This record gives sequence, C-alpha cells and structure tokens, in this order.
Amino acid sequence: MTRVEIRLAPEQRVGDATRSLLEMQADTSRPGTPHQVLGATAGRSWQRYLDSFGHAIPEWFENEVESGSSR
Repeated sequence: MTRVEIRLAPEQRVGDATRSLLEMQADTSRPGTPHQVLGATAGRSWQRYLDSFGHAIPEWFENEVESGSSR
C-alpha cells in the first residue's frame, strides 16, 4: 500500500487575498508587464484626458453619499 501525504493550505481570513494583491501592487521591486494602448483607443483616451482639464473641479457635489456600514 502506498502512503499519500496530504498537505492543507494555510487558513485564510476574509481580506487576506485583497491585502496580498495590494501589497504586490505597491511593491516597486515587482514591476508588471507594460501594455500599450494602440490606435484609435489611445487617441480617444488621450483626448478625454486633455478635455478633463477644461472643467473645474467643483468644491461641493450635488449628490450626497449615504453613510452606512459596508459589512
């Protein structure tokens, strides 16, 4: 009879995966693969960025966010 060893993954708590991903994202020693935006998409994105400077950022917004627990 062959003996099989079973290893269980470490127990994870809620939010562990998200924290891990945010840590990787903030780690400057782990750069991602650069992706280029090509053609019409790049042109439209750049134009939208430039157009955004033509509008003042309002001091107050008309809509309010209702406060509440997200849990």
